[in-house]
Amino acid sequence: MRKTRTKVPLKMRRTTFKKAAAAGLLVLLVLALACGCSKTPPPDLAVVYGRAVDLIEQSHEVNVLLFGAGLPVIPYGSLEAEWGMVYDGQENISYQRVSQQSSYQFLADIQEAVERVYAKAYRDSVLSLMLNGYMYPSGDGEKTVVTADYMEKTTGLFLSTRHGILIPETRLYIYTTMRIVSGDSTHFTVQLDSYLPSSPEEIVQVKLSFLFEEGDWYLNSPTY
Repeated sequence: MRKTRTKVPLKMRRTTFKKAAAAGLLVLLVLALACGCSKTPPPDLAVVYGRAVDLIEQSHEVNVLLFGAGLPVIPYGSLEAEWGMVYDGQENISYQRVSQQSSYQFLADIQEAVERVYAKAYRDSVLSLMLNGYMYPSGDGEKTVVTADYMEKTTGLFLSTRHGILIPETRLYIYTTMRIVSGDSTHFTVQLDSYLPSSPEEIVQVKLSFLFEEGDWYLNSPTY
């Protein structure tokens, strides 16, 4: 038995199509609001300015102990080392004892200083290199091992004699030029003028990133 098809009037078909299209547009609009338009703006500069300046200032000391001259040490062969029998007749040493006058006497002191300034992802990568060392391929299937810059022993904290000065100067920032150029409620980037003490006339614009975690803002980029 042949089934007969009921012919839907053209006007009714157009109405149904318009309703379906409108429903589809509504779904797309909801998705757009959920995915893009709900993005929150970055904080006002006035709200985060003090915290940003404080973090940058604190980073100067951290940069020195990680990428600069490092912590002061008791030089091998010095009278201080001999009187205190710091190296106890050792030869060809690879680490020198950090001075007892330093405010850093344990690896935990260095870690805490970095944690006060930098966001977790950045500080973890830096601390891993400085406190654990690393290895890289050097050709012909060989690998070169770079030892940790700092080592803690029962006799105190030590700095590697191979520790090189990567950053000889502390970059200074002109905070009055700071402005937020991007971000949202969880991160923001500022741009501001900076210079090195050796060439103050050479002004360089620098972008610094900040990340909100653990209830506060932290630097998420180097300041050197």
